[in-house]
Amino acid sequence: MDESDAFSHALLGQVYLLIRKYEKAIASGKRSVELQPNSALFHMHLGSTLSYAGRVDEAIAHIKQAFRLNPFPAYYNYLDLGRCYLQKGQYEDALAEYKKALQREPNNFFAHLNLAATYNMMGLEKEAQAEASEVLRLNPKFSLDYLAKVSGYKDRTEIEKIITALRKAGLK
Repeated sequence: MDESDAFSHALLGQVYLLIRKYEKAIASGKRSVELQPNSALFHMHLGSTLSYAGRVDEAIAHIKQAFRLNPFPAYYNYLDLGRCYLQKGQYEDALAEYKKALQREPNNFFAHLNLAATYNMMGLEKEAQAEASEVLRLNPKFSLDYLAKVSGYKDRTEIEKIITALRKAGLK
């Protein structure tokens, strides 16, 4: 690997995240940002990795930096920031980010899934159930067991909270 190539470090960080080697993922992500500090993409990748590793405040800082560098982010960038706010219990902020994702990608499965969980955590059962219906419309074979299995959270209590909320919203 070319040690001076920021993209290689970012990609390696994503691979480490997939195999749940969080500290290596973070180190690779940080190296990509060091090599290209003005890259919104590399700040986003690092922010996402940090959030899954439970370092939410650091994640938010990198994601917001990415938004400053690219004021027209992709829908999934809003999902990452929403996830951070959800982890912090800032449900209104999480909702706002998930809704921004839907403005850009109206049939986005993950936005509807996260809205269902967030609404349920806020005690808004009717809204949570409506979003759960959208989840099933978009993916009729959706399974909470599969979600638990593939989730990237280091702290498994994070995904357990989400699964509990989704189950209460009517998903199985």
